[in-house]
Amino acid sequence: MADVLPDTFGRTVEEIRFETPVPIDRGEFLRRLPVRRGAPLRPDDVRESLEWLRAKEVFSAVDVSTIPTAGGVDVEFRLWPVDVVTGVDIDGVERFSVEDVLRRARIREGEILRPADEEKAVARIHDLYRDRGYVDARARIERRAAGPGVTYVTVRVVEGRPIRVRRVVVTTAAGREIVGLAEARLPVKEGDVWTKQSLRSGRDALVTLLRKVGFYEAVVESTQSVRGHRAELRYGARPGERFAVEVRGNRAVTSGELLSLVDLASRPIVTAGTWRELARRMQERYHELGYAFARVRVRVRADETPRRVRFLVREGQQLRVTSIRFEGNHALSDRELRQGLETTGASILPFFGATGAFVDDRFADDLERIREHYRTAGYLQADVIGLRFTLDDDFRALAVTIVVYEGPRSIVRSVRIEGGDALGGELPALRLGPGVPFDFGAFAADRQLLTDRVAARGHPDARVDGQPIPAGAEQGRRRVDVRYDVHPEEYVTIGDISIHGNYFTRDRVIRRELPFHEGDPYDPAAIVGAQSQIFRLGIFRSVDIQPVPAEPGRRDLVARVGERPGGELQYGFGYNTRSGIRSFVQGGHRNLYGTGRQASLRGELNLAPRNLAPDEYITDLGFREPRLLDSRYDGRANLIYQRSERNVDEFSIRRFAFSAGVEREFIPGLDASFLVELDDSRIFDVAPDAVLTGQDVGKLRIVSLNPILVYDGRDDAFAPTRGIFETLRLRYGAPALGSDVHLFKVSAQHSQYVPLGHSLTFLYAARAGIAEPLGSSQTVPLRERFFLGGRTTVRGFEENSIGPRGVDGHPIGGDLLLNANTEIRVPIAWGLAGAAFADGGALYLRDRVLSFGDFRESAGPGLRYQTPIGAVSLDYGFKVDRRPGESPGELHFTIGNVF
Repeated sequence: MADVLPDTFGRTVEEIRFETPVPIDRGEFLRRLPVRRGAPLRPDDVRESLEWLRAKEVFSAVDVSTIPTAGGVDVEFRLWPVDVVTGVDIDGVERFSVEDVLRRARIREGEILRPADEEKAVARIHDLYRDRGYVDARARIERRAAGPGVTYVTVRVVEGRPIRVRRVVVTTAAGREIVGLAEARLPVKEGDVWTKQSLRSGRDALVTLLRKVGFYEAVVESTQSVRGHRAELRYGARPGERFAVEVRGNRAVTSGELLSLVDLASRPIVTAGTWRELARRMQERYHELGYAFARVRVRVRADETPRRVRFLVREGQQLRVTSIRFEGNHALSDRELRQGLETTGASILPFFGATGAFVDDRFADDLERIREHYRTAGYLQADVIGLRFTLDDDFRALAVTIVVYEGPRSIVRSVRIEGGDALGGELPALRLGPGVPFDFGAFAADRQLLTDRVAARGHPDARVDGQPIPAGAEQGRRRVDVRYDVHPEEYVTIGDISIHGNYFTRDRVIRRELPFHEGDPYDPAAIVGAQSQIFRLGIFRSVDIQPVPAEPGRRDLVARVGERPGGELQYGFGYNTRSGIRSFVQGGHRNLYGTGRQASLRGELNLAPRNLAPDEYITDLGFREPRLLDSRYDGRANLIYQRSERNVDEFSIRRFAFSAGVEREFIPGLDASFLVELDDSRIFDVAPDAVLTGQDVGKLRIVSLNPILVYDGRDDAFAPTRGIFETLRLRYGAPALGSDVHLFKVSAQHSQYVPLGHSLTFLYAARAGIAEPLGSSQTVPLRERFFLGGRTTVRGFEENSIGPRGVDGHPIGGDLLLNANTEIRVPIAWGLAGAAFADGGALYLRDRVLSFGDFRESAGPGLRYQTPIGAVSLDYGFKVDRRPGESPGELHFTIGNVF
C-alpha cells in the first residue's frame, strides 16, 4: 500500500475506480470490496480489499492508491491481469508427436498461464525427452502479447543428440539357440535410442521368452552402463530346469483357455504354489460353467527331464438347474422369492436367456438374497433351514428345493422422534410407520433422512441416534416401537461467498446458480447440488465449493472454477439407408462476454443414398440466454434456412423459420419448453395424386405455439440399457397468429429399456400422433401430415410406404399415427450385440375408412456395434403380413441411434 497516503485514512470515500486493460465485473467488485463509497477509509478495509482481489486468482499483480479530494478521498485499484492463452505453437519437435509434447506441457487455448505453470510445463517436457533418451534436450516458452491479458505461446524445443544403445549382450546356460532367439526378439537392439525403460523392457521380454519355451523358473539379471551418448545393456539368464506343461481330461474347455487363467509368462516368479493356484482357477472355471462336480489336480514330476507339470481334469457332467421350488413359505410366494436370483432354470433358448448353470458361489449369494427378501418384509428371524437337490439318472439335470423358516413378522407399532423441533414444522415422509413391516434397511434409511433434513436446516454436524424397541407380541406378530433421538449440534449460517478463478465469466453468472445466499442456513447437500448446477452451464472444466471456517456459527464458502475455452467447433456425420449420408459442422461461442450466453452457427448437408448427390441443406443460427430476466427459465431463438429435395421426404421444400421461446429443467431429466414459431415455406415437386388441398403445394405460412415436454431417464443417451425416454409435443397454428393454417397437432412417444439379467436388454417403444384441422380448414396440409414405415418406425418396409396412397400409388400421409416397437438385445463379443425385433404400425386419414387391417407388422434380426460416434445398426425386417406385389422385407443400415 505504498501509494496510499496516510492522511487519507478516515476520510470519506467518494469514488472507487479500477484501472485495468481487461473487462471486469465492476458492479460485482464494488459490491464485494470492503472499501465502500460513502464510508470512511480504513487500513483494514484497504488490506482486505487487496486480499479479495488477489484471491480471485485472475490478476498477476494488484495495487491501490488514494487521491485526496476537497471533500474526501478517491481510491484507485490497479489490476494487472494474468495471461490467457489464445494459441499454442510447437517449434523444433521432430522425434515425437506434437500432440504428445502438448499433452505433457498442459498448455491449452483459453486457459490461464501463470509463471509457475510455465516452469512446470518446461520441466515436464524435459522429463519427457530425458525418459526417452534425449538427455541434452532443452525447452523454453515464449509469449507474444495478442492483446491485453491475452498471449500467444510458442514452445521451442532443441532436442539434441540422443543416447544410443551401443551394445546388447545376452548370456544364458540355456544354449546358443535360445541366445539367438532372445537377441532376435528383444525389443531393444544395437543402434536404437536408449530410454529409461530400455533395460527393464529387455529383461521382461527375455523372461517371457524363456517361460514360453518352458523355463518357468528362469531368473534374468540385467545391468547397464551409460557413458556420454552411448549405452551398453547386459542380460544374464539363469534358466533353471525346463518344464513341460500339459492338461489331460478336458473336453468342454480347451487347454489354451485353461492355461491362460494365470499369465505364466508375466508373473514375477513361478513356484509350486503357482501351479496349485492355476489348478484352483481351472476348477473354478468349470464350476462357473455348471460343472459342479469338476475337479482339477496338478502333479509335478521332478524325476523327469524336462520336469513335467500335468493337470488332471475330471469334468463330470454339466449340471443345469431345471427348477427351483420352495417349502415352508407362506407369506412370500415362490415367484416373489425367485425375483433377483441369479440361479435360474435353463431357458428354452439359452442364447437369449439363462443357461441354468449351477454355480456354488452364485447359489450361496442367492440364499442370502432370499433372507434379505424376508428381512425387507419384516421377517427378521427368517432363514434357509434346508436344501434338497434332486439329480436325474444322468447327473445332468438338477431340481432344487429350498426349505425356509419364516418366523413371526415384526410390525411397527409406533414411531417417536425426540428433539424433532430441529426438523421444523413438517416431518419428512419416513419409510417406517405404524403398521409397516420393520426392516433394518428402512430403519437406517430413515435415520439418514432425518440427519439430512436437520443438516439442511443449518446443522451440518447433526447426529440422529435410533433404536427399535420390542413391544411384545400380538396375534402371532411381534410389535416394535421405533425411536429416533435428534442431536442438532451447532447452528451454522453461510458467511461470505467468494468466487475464484473466473477470468472471463462474470461473478453474477455463477452466483445466480447458487440455491443459497449469505446468511442462509448452511446445508451440505445444497452445496453439492450447487457444484453440479454450475457445472451444467457447460462453461467450466471444474467447479469446487469448499467451506472455510470463519467464526463460531458461520462458515464462509469459496467457489473455485476452472474455465473452458469459450469457442467451439464440432463436426460429425451419420448414415442410414433412408436419407444417405448426413454431415454437419457447427461453430460458436458458449460464453459471450462472460455472460453465459451462447451463440452458434450450424450447417448440415445430406447426400442421397443412391447417387450421393446433395439433396438437403440446413443452416441454423442459434442463440441461448440462460436465466432469462433472472428467472429459472432459459431463453432461446433460432433462425433456420432449409432446402430439401424429394429424395428425403415425399415433397421438396424451401423454408425460412424463426422460433423463440423459453425452456426449463424442472427436475433432473425433465425439460419443458414453449416456443413460438414462424415458418414461411414453399412446397413443390409433389406427386399430383398426393395433393389433397390447395395448401399442399406452393407458399405456406404457419405461425404456431409449441409446448414440448421431454423426459430422459436413461442411464446412457448413446448406449442405454435401462430407463425411460418420453416426449410430448403440441402444435397449434391459427389465423389469429398470422398463420395460413388453422390446426392442432399432438404427438407422443414412450420408450423404455429394461435389463433382463445376463446382459440382456429389452426395449419397447410406442408412438402416437393426431393432427386435427380447425376452423375453415378441411384437411391437414401435406407437410404437417404423418408418414410411417422405415428404419425408425416399422422396419421391413420402405420409407413412408405404410398408409394411405393416392390414385397413382404415391404415399399421401395421414393425420392419425400409431406405432409400436419391441426389441431384445444380447451382447455377442468385442462390442458386437445381436438383436431380435418386432414392429407394427398404422397410418390413417380420418375422412377415409379406418380398418384394423391397415395395421402392418414386421419382425427380424439385427446387429449392433457401439462406436464413439454412435451405434452402427444393421437390421433386416420381414413383412409378417406380406401382401401381393410386396417384397419379403427390407434391409436397414444406420450409423447413429435407431431409437
